[in-house]
Amino acid sequence: MKKQNVFVKNQKDKDKNLDFVKSEYNINEIDKKKVPAWLFPLFFILLILALLIFLLPKYINIYQTKSEEQNSIQNDFLINANAVVQSKYARIYNNPSVEGNTIITVLFNEPLKLISEKKENGFYAVKTYDGIEGYIQEKNITFDLNSIQSDSITNQVIVVNGDKSILSDASNGNIMAVAPMGSILYADYVTEQVVRVVLPDNQIGWLNRENVVVFSINEKIPAAEEKQADIFTSSALKFLNVPYIPFGLSLDGIDMPGVIYLAAYTNGLDMPRLIEEQAESGYQISFERDTDNFPYIEGFKVGDLLFFSDSSGKKIESVGVFFGEDNILYGFGNQSKIEIVSLNSNEKLFKELQVVRRLFEYVISED
Repeated sequence: MKKQNVFVKNQKDKDKNLDFVKSEYNINEIDKKKVPAWLFPLFFILLILALLIFLLPKYINIYQTKSEEQNSIQNDFLINANAVVQSKYARIYNNPSVEGNTIITVLFNEPLKLISEKKENGFYAVKTYDGIEGYIQEKNITFDLNSIQSDSITNQVIVVNGDKSILSDASNGNIMAVAPMGSILYADYVTEQVVRVVLPDNQIGWLNRENVVVFSINEKIPAAEEKQADIFTSSALKFLNVPYIPFGLSLDGIDMPGVIYLAAYTNGLDMPRLIEEQAESGYQISFERDTDNFPYIEGFKVGDLLFFSDSSGKKIESVGVFFGEDNILYGFGNQSKIEIVSLNSNEKLFKELQVVRRLFEYVISED
């Protein structure tokens, strides 16, 4: 009987517990009485701060590591190069003939690696620092590496605006060579007014400091900390009204992938030369279309890259830089020059918009 009483007592205790669960009280009501209302916002703020403290530095380190790796790749390539572009610019073809298709254009003093030391039809098979392979005419390269590997080199110099003449004298010498925008030269002497650059055959040349940026031999090309979209689009506009030439890469003639590559590269932004790879740069911006198949562009920002397909809609064929409203910097097809084009006035082109990529976290202010 005693054991039975214990069982009954325990059963009553369980029933009391069940009564508590079934009662009118609930967890939320208890929390309201015991937990201050300001605690949840405070907890949320502390959580955000913790994420910023622990994750933001990690993100920055990843970005810096990526940039450092890219710079390291270029430095390693420079050390192991065995040819240098000696003409103002030169085309790289898909086979050893000027009748072949152009793959890209390379610039003055750009280092190259020979894929084979065997010359074929006056061409050498070469590879660029960004992994592009093709054939270049022998006349456009030199095997004298003094201009990129001299022991006296202390600084890098990049031409950031137009062509730059390399003179034989610091004040008023003869023109020894012309370096187009985007060319990187190597200096052994720098002042606030002039730069002395190393050239093949143990020669030296002089530049004034206008329209060039000088930086350390181990540094990446300097990038602006703010207003990157402003600077990028300003650099792209330097090619407004320049003759449109497919695969061109200078003020003598250029195409839009060339404009985008140079506008980015000269401002320290990593950008591929090939349009197919440019269409994967930055991050994608989605857009919708109206009932007539015209894209809605209200969400586009100045500096966005707009990629257009061919008539089949299966292949990216051209690209433009968005400049606000319905305007893009554009050149393709039968155009004679790089122009500002209205999308609303070019309905066929407008409907062929396929991909939009954004390179920057902020854009030109609209005030």
